[in-house]
Amino acid sequence: MTQYNRPNETVFASGAKPGELESFPDIARGWGITFDQTEGIPPLEWFNSLFKRGDEAVCYLLQRGISEWSATEDYPAEAFVQEGGKVWKAKVANLGKRPSLNPGEWIEAVMTVDAINTLIQEQLSVIGLKGRVRVATTANIALNGLQNIDGVTLAPGDRVLVKDQANDRENGIYTASSGGWIRSTDADTSSKVIPGMLVTVETGTTFADTLWCLATNGPVALGVTSLIFELMASTTATQADAEGGAHNVRRMTPLRVFNAIRSAAASATELLRGVLRVGSQAEVNAGSLDDVAVTPKKLRAGFLFIPGTNGVLALPSWLGGFILQWGRITITQSAVNSLAVGNWSFPIAFPGSCFTTWAFQHTLGGVANSSLLERIGGAGEPAATGASFYIADADNAGTYTLRVYAIGN
Repeated sequence: MTQYNRPNETVFASGAKPGELESFPDIARGWGITFDQTEGIPPLEWFNSLFKRGDEAVCYLLQRGISEWSATEDYPAEAFVQEGGKVWKAKVANLGKRPSLNPGEWIEAVMTVDAINTLIQEQLSVIGLKGRVRVATTANIALNGLQNIDGVTLAPGDRVLVKDQANDRENGIYTASSGGWIRSTDADTSSKVIPGMLVTVETGTTFADTLWCLATNGPVALGVTSLIFELMASTTATQADAEGGAHNVRRMTPLRVFNAIRSAAASATELLRGVLRVGSQAEVNAGSLDDVAVTPKKLRAGFLFIPGTNGVLALPSWLGGFILQWGRITITQSAVNSLAVGNWSFPIAFPGSCFTTWAFQHTLGGVANSSLLERIGGAGEPAATGASFYIADADNAGTYTLRVYAIGN
């Protein structure tokens, strides 16, 4: 395809009138074709040259869209030109002012995507925010070759955050290649590597979606100063991450921390210290679980001890809830060998039922307090609140004291 060049400002003429310079013809003045030179009949070649010049000028503009800047062109304000691969707009009328060297007369008018990206990155670099890297290292590496880092096989041109070198002055942002690596263009000089600069990591088994900060204090001399990068932010840990306890990068929420601690504590055994769940009263009563804790209140549930002449010992419900009651009653026998009955009200009523009762003579009784009872027995089935006892066949009439007992639940 033919490439058309920008036409110059002079035109061809075969000759000039006497007294005029050979270079007199120009676009503003015209071709200088005169009647006396051609006797009224211009040669056809002159017209061919005119049409060719016009066609080439049109093709040049169609190809370029915007014409190239010329040092000899007189530009008005608002004119557009190309120069140095960029498009410029005249701020004021000017002549011979090169756009890239005269910001007072010209302003860059159109930017390519690459130029915009470069400008944005330059501005972000001023505040320390670098372009993202594909991966970050997890250990000391050789700074060459397309190796596998953090589970990712590198491709030529991949940016890598190198942060774990044994010689930490080698740390920084690099561009990977099949040969030796070089520092990336946004971090290849001391002025571009500033304390607090941030860089995000795109992928990787361990460090995907993380944000790192250069924690080294300034001033930085690249290749001399130790460069230390610290983790600033990462994605949220899953519950599995939190309970597994092996991931040292993910961010932990209060809920994840609580659930992880609770999960770890629930695994306490006889060999491992930990925290157990408090068992319910029903679980304590059942006595079948070996992985719950019992509180004093639940141990005490149903337990009662009333000491004294008339007393009670009630076992906890988880030990069966058995209740033992004791006391003393006095029965008076009106005549020898006659049947006498006495009633005993239990110190407390049995919540369930009284299983059995029994009694013994407390001391010698009778009129002279010297007689033994020959028969002592229960006078009918005991109730939940009390029982009756009888005595008979005493040697002497009189008053007898019995020790009485009852057991139930």
